[in-house]
Amino acid sequence: MYCSNCGRELRDGEVCSCTRPAPTNENAAASIEASAKAKDKYDLNKLFIAVVSVFTLMWEIIKKPCSTVQAFMNRDNGKMGVKLMLVKAGLLCIYVLMYFSFSQKLISLNRMGLIITVFAVSFALDFIFACVISLCVKIICKTEIRTTSAMEIAGLRAAMDAAGIIAAALCSVFFPVLSFAFIAAGSLFGLIVSYTATLQLANIDKDKRVYVYMSAFIIMILISVLVLTVVSGGLLVNYIRDIGFHY
Repeated sequence: MYCSNCGRELRDGEVCSCTRPAPTNENAAASIEASAKAKDKYDLNKLFIAVVSVFTLMWEIIKKPCSTVQAFMNRDNGKMGVKLMLVKAGLLCIYVLMYFSFSQKLISLNRMGLIITVFAVSFALDFIFACVISLCVKIICKTEIRTTSAMEIAGLRAAMDAAGIIAAALCSVFFPVLSFAFIAAGSLFGLIVSYTATLQLANIDKDKRVYVYMSAFIIMILISVLVLTVVSGGLLVNYIRDIGFHY
């Protein structure tokens, strides 16, 4: 059996599609637009799920620090560590904008410049912390760890910093003076959590894990002071000098 129009051989009962009207430009454009909308909706859903997962992890760490950190380190998921760094940087930008007049005294920039600088410095310091952890393991333990493990450690510290920033932002509405105490508490908790995560590193001597973290902590203090001094244009050094002159 053959098609009387195009001559193509057909199976029994098959109807040739050669006589069907070709899709018009309008139909094609509508189809493309519908596909784009579906893709955008899917991307938004993925973004929402990612954000929820980050804050859920932060809450789980606060409720069950040790068990959550151990389970997190066993997943070998460095992407979540990077997400936590990005969330912390974003929250820090919001908090800095709440105290824009005070922040501008330290860094003479407009709002957009301040946001970009704070975000870049925050993420860079967390990323450098991951690199320093890897470097200390290589020097002290004469071995290497997975990049994902270092990112997880830095991400867990950033998560607790972010939790402190959230608490400080909420507290600043009623008690602005106490808001800085929440940031300090979040940073301290971040140190404890990241230290706990460092103890979960495999294929490294247990005693040397302590020295790895201590070395990384000292190096990060020096790097942070150097970076903040450069960013603030030397204001941090001048402030320390003024304190010394007073005493």
